[in-house]
Amino acid sequence: MDRLIDEIVKVSVSDAVAGAVSTNVNTAAVVGVTEKANAATQVLYDQESVEKAYETGTRRIVTLEPSLSTLAAGEIELSLGTAVVAKAKVKDGSSVRSVLKDLVSSFDAEGYVAKASSTKLTITSENYGATAVSDGAFSVEWDDTGFSGTINNTDGTDGADLVAVTKSFFEEAGPGKLVCIPVDSDPVASDIGDILEEALGMGRDGNNREIDFYNVVIRLGEDATPQSVVALAMALEEWCKTNFKLGHIEVQNRSVAEAAMAAQSDNPLTRVAIYYHKEVSGKSLAAALVSNRCGRDPARGTWALKTLESITADPTSKDNFKDAEELGLNIYAKIAGTDNTIFATIGTDMKFIDSVVKKDWMKFNCQVAVFDALRKGNNGDGVNYYDDGIADIEGALRKVGNTAQSNENRYIIPDSFDVETQKYADIPEKDKKKRNLPNTSAVFEVQESIHTVKTIELQVVR
Repeated sequence: MDRLIDEIVKVSVSDAVAGAVSTNVNTAAVVGVTEKANAATQVLYDQESVEKAYETGTRRIVTLEPSLSTLAAGEIELSLGTAVVAKAKVKDGSSVRSVLKDLVSSFDAEGYVAKASSTKLTITSENYGATAVSDGAFSVEWDDTGFSGTINNTDGTDGADLVAVTKSFFEEAGPGKLVCIPVDSDPVASDIGDILEEALGMGRDGNNREIDFYNVVIRLGEDATPQSVVALAMALEEWCKTNFKLGHIEVQNRSVAEAAMAAQSDNPLTRVAIYYHKEVSGKSLAAALVSNRCGRDPARGTWALKTLESITADPTSKDNFKDAEELGLNIYAKIAGTDNTIFATIGTDMKFIDSVVKKDWMKFNCQVAVFDALRKGNNGDGVNYYDDGIADIEGALRKVGNTAQSNENRYIIPDSFDVETQKYADIPEKDKKKRNLPNTSAVFEVQESIHTVKTIELQVVR
């Protein structure tokens, strides 16, 4: 193993027992998605199941319930604010059901859907509260022959904000699991650790699913300062180091983002990526990128040069581009007519997000492989503490290496994975007495991606 070691990633089986088994690089948390005070941590999963899990109290629901069984002749107009969104002509003695059906057939309000039963009309926000209306914004107008009804406006604000941000931030395939963590305002350095620990500490949700996440996405408000960004990034960095997570902080002011990156250049981040993006729609570049990669395979290939759905490139001059590259700041820019993520770095211009993910994948899967080998060895009786048992541990590690270097995954360079173990006779007696297998090591080389081509010489021969 006479190789230059770039980094040592320690694998402890006790970590696997403590929780690394459940850690998955396809999961994410979004922090600071609502400003509702004292909102409890809530857990959402894939976008399809979001609607099922939060069917009640998350959408704006308006219910119209006429008090008459038959209606007098006239014309009914249903309004949203000042806009008429549905009309129905009533014949004398028309049933409520027929009139409600006519209102549904003509209903046209962006972001809402109307459904009628035999006794009431229900209007629900399609986008889970993203379109805000004030109480009483829906109204019914009728002529002097009359129409009687009541409007009940139900607003599930906390849930609505969470679901709305989930649907707007994660436009593509999205993480397999998503934890939304509301806070009172932009999360600050002193709070972020407690916020994340609380989410992890919830254990299992009502459907007996593990609550865990790997990516932590924070989109700060426009009032963030370089000092507050640096403090938050360093606090998140320490938490991510301890818990082997990956952080993403998005800043909406270019000068603030650049100043924050410059301020921590002497002590660069290793597990938290900083992004600049100014999006008037409120969508998040960082969340969209996490969604894009988690919806495919976040450990395979690069996070750079990705075109993201519904995200608009920021105006970027050559100087802006160069400054961002030198600082290791992530931006979304138009290159060769195409919007792309640039540079997918963490801390400096030479450390990349995908490298961290690949190393963590190796760590997590080696932990699980060794723990499984220990508990399943010899048909569940245990691994022999002798050379044949040591070979079983080595084989479990090599299997992880083979998976990582396969054409399907390509996390590490082929044939770069090698394992060394001790012979039983060479193991110190104190380790034997504790039934501990010491001095097992492995090396591998991360499979990287080409981001730039420095020089191409075009020779004109005629």
